[in-house]
Amino acid sequence: VSASLSAKAAERSVPASSPRSTNNLSLVTKRLAVFPQAAFGVYLRLFCRGEPGWTGETEEMKKLQEMSLEELWRLFPVRLREYDPQYPVWYEEERDRVTALVGGADVFRISHIGSTAVPGLLSKPTVDILLELRPGVQLAEAEEKLSAEWLLMSRSDKRFSFNKGYTPQGFADRVFHLHVQPAGDPDELYFRDYLRAFPDTAEEYAALKRTLLRKYEFDRDGYTAAKSEF
Repeated sequence: VSASLSAKAAERSVPASSPRSTNNLSLVTKRLAVFPQAAFGVYLRLFCRGEPGWTGETEEMKKLQEMSLEELWRLFPVRLREYDPQYPVWYEEERDRVTALVGGADVFRISHIGSTAVPGLLSKPTVDILLELRPGVQLAEAEEKLSAEWLLMSRSDKRFSFNKGYTPQGFADRVFHLHVQPAGDPDELYFRDYLRAFPDTAEEYAALKRTLLRKYEFDRDGYTAAKSEF
C-alpha cells in the first residue's frame, strides 16, 4: 500500500501558472512538487493568474498573498487532535453539499478517507473526502462547478484537490480537503480500511505522528513526507 500511495503522490503535478514577481513562488512550487496535498498548495492558487476558474482577488486572499512562507507555516501549523466523533457528521454534511454542486448523476462514489475516517485515530482535524466521477464525466466540468465553493490546491491529468477552511486568521472551525478523480480502485480506501481493521497498526501510526510533530510542527510538507513511508 505504501509503495502504491507513494506512486500516486508522485504522479500529481503542480498546475502551470503565469509569471509573477513573487519571491515565495518558486519555493512554494518546489514544496508542492514534494506533496501537493499539503495545505500550502492552496497558496499557489492565489499566485496564479489566467488559470481556468480564477475568479479574482478578495481582501482575504491579498492578506494571504502578502505573507511569507514562514508566516504561513506559523499560521497553519501541524495540529494533532484525538478522534472527534463529529468527524463523520462533518463528512456527511459536506458530502451532501458536494453532491449538490457536482450533480448526483455525475457522482460514482464519495468516501470519507484519511485519519479522521478511522475511529479512535489521532489526526489533524481535517476531514478528507474522495469524490470519484462516473465514466464520461470530465474533470474540468467538475472543477468548474466545485470552484464555486472550494479553492483549488493541485491538479494533474487524472486528479485534482480542493480545500476549505484556510483563512487569514488561521484555520476555520471546520477544515476539509476534497480529492476528485475518475472512478477507479483508490489506494486511500484500502489504507483506511486496513487501519480500521487493525487497531494496533493504527496506534503505531498515531505514535509516529506524535514523534514527527515535535520536529515538523511548522513544516507541513516535511511532516507529510516523513510519514508517507508508513
